[in-house]
Amino acid sequence: MKGYNYRKYSIIVFIVLLFLLAPQLCKIALLNRSNKEVPKPEMKKEIPLLYGEFLSWDETDKLFPRYAKAKVIDFETKLQFYVQRRAGQYHADVQPLTAEDTAIMKAVYNGKWSWKRRAVIIELANGRKIAASMHGMPHGAGAVRGNNFNGHFCIHFKDSKTHGTGAINMDHQIMVWKAANRVSEQLRSLGPQDIIEVFFAAVNQGETSLAKRLIDDDSQYATQLLKNLQDIEAARINSIENQGRNSFKVNVGVVYKNSDKEYIKNMTISMKNRKKSSWKVDPRTMLTLLDKEAWFEIRQWNEEQTPHKPEIAHFRRT
Repeated sequence: MKGYNYRKYSIIVFIVLLFLLAPQLCKIALLNRSNKEVPKPEMKKEIPLLYGEFLSWDETDKLFPRYAKAKVIDFETKLQFYVQRRAGQYHADVQPLTAEDTAIMKAVYNGKWSWKRRAVIIELANGRKIAASMHGMPHGAGAVRGNNFNGHFCIHFKDSKTHGTGAINMDHQIMVWKAANRVSEQLRSLGPQDIIEVFFAAVNQGETSLAKRLIDDDSQYATQLLKNLQDIEAARINSIENQGRNSFKVNVGVVYKNSDKEYIKNMTISMKNRKKSSWKVDPRTMLTLLDKEAWFEIRQWNEEQTPHKPEIAHFRRT
């Protein structure tokens, strides 16, 4: 009898406990089910850096002929727009295809046209990507209807030249190196005079990180020079003369920020040979660059007139 009562009460206790725990058991079951149905978030994959082939202008000229279309990818912002090559003997003279492409290109330049160079990737119709450099200023003739672009703009490639001077433009070349991931390789191959030209091209294009790589940081003057380079809006070499013993006489034009004057200066720049890397600029000999009182001539400055010289281009309308 006692055993019978024990079993009876055990069943009652079990039923009561089951009744009390049922809501919690249901919640656990639903939670497990929901966890199975919702996939676990995947780890975000880093977007790989995009570089272009380091192809010469002679090769690119054949791959990107006149009237061919291509996609322009800005190296920094990754903004993309389409263009058509219309002319150009020593580099590509191109125009945006549509007004929308023009708007995107202008956005790359923060809404203001500029001669400043930018590293870009040119993606051809066959998917091939080539390292290049563009500026952002409509000029000369244009022929694509309805694109809201007054003229054309220039795209340079490895060893391409300007039409006005027939010379390689270093400002464009450093951007091509950047787009091809070839900066270090190119710097190691250059002599001291070429490094000076690269330095001023970097300053002119606001590429402070590149300019820093070319300054001898063993000098106590390196920090002073680097800090004040940010006050320079534009810089260009007018002439350069080798004086021997790694010393060069350089005539430069400098435009300081918030100024419309170009200060012409004569400088004697010394170079140091760093065998494990590239030649380096002695920053002590560059301090004249920062001195607004050290000049022998002042000219009126206009970005549209320096350093690019607009060339005449003939187009057939489409």
